[in-house]
Amino acid sequence: MSERPIFKVDNHHVRDFSQEDSEVLGREILDTHFNKVMDNEMPKSPEEIKFIDSFNTYLAQEFKRLDLDDYRPFPIEKIHFLPSSSFESTSPTIGVSGSEGFYSPHHHAIFINKEKARSNLDLFISIVHEMTHAASFRLYQKSDKEKQVYENYKTGYATDKRSQAEKALAELKTENKDEVDVPFESLYVEKFTGFNEAVTDLFVYQFFLNNKAKIAADFAITEDDWKKFSVASYLPYCNLVDNIMDLIAQKKNEDKSSVWKKFKLGMFTGRMMHLRAIEEVLEPKALRKLSSLGCRRLDKEREGENIEPDYTKIDARDQEILEYLNSVIAQQKTAQ
Repeated sequence: MSERPIFKVDNHHVRDFSQEDSEVLGREILDTHFNKVMDNEMPKSPEEIKFIDSFNTYLAQEFKRLDLDDYRPFPIEKIHFLPSSSFESTSPTIGVSGSEGFYSPHHHAIFINKEKARSNLDLFISIVHEMTHAASFRLYQKSDKEKQVYENYKTGYATDKRSQAEKALAELKTENKDEVDVPFESLYVEKFTGFNEAVTDLFVYQFFLNNKAKIAADFAITEDDWKKFSVASYLPYCNLVDNIMDLIAQKKNEDKSSVWKKFKLGMFTGRMMHLRAIEEVLEPKALRKLSSLGCRRLDKEREGENIEPDYTKIDARDQEILEYLNSVIAQQKTAQ
């Protein structure tokens, strides 16, 4: 990947494009898609606008703390609050149906199912989660080399592997191979999705934990709301990643905050070399298993499964991965 030309337009990175094409693509993503009010869009209150501004400010401060390039504030007009009916009709085309919200890297826009939020705090959690995705590293590549057609390849740690999966499935079908003859992981249409969601939610949790008093004062969050506070959509994934960071810190005699900083930096920069530490402290195949967590498989899509997946539900395969990795972590901790 390092040998392929990658140009940067704001925080968007594109490869297999000329620099001129990259600049055109960057302007298209940033300026033309979903800048206008959508049909049935719900207006934002002054309080909601103030909260979005406050999180943009927090992200700018966090980028400075991490010694990153200046943060480009996410445009308020590209955050769309929709009633459930409009959200569901939009999400099969762009995002994920049944969720509280989603970020579309292809359009660099956020869509929030406002009617699903039980309180202002619920709504704010969804906004922060999706704005964190939008602030994450993004890489685009050509999906058609003859035409100027592009696709999202990477957001944060999550990587699209659909083209490779298509080739693997075609090989399986044309050569009449049994599934066991094709590497299991080659059929995934994405990698590191569950891991990316866990790092995102841990970042969201840190924001609310560090700013609880100010948020409560500025936005009238009640004590009852705080009692119900949870970023637990991906809680099993979060617990796993938190345990992994504990083990890395323990095995490498490193402060956990230093490990967490590397994980955050990876989400915002696309760097992944620090993840080698996972294999060093667990076992050689641990990272490969972790990369499959929360990911869809192409053959299952074709059979009618996971067309509109609910990433917040743990299926049997994910449960098996979670149990396996947690057991390896427990063994390593007791071995010391």
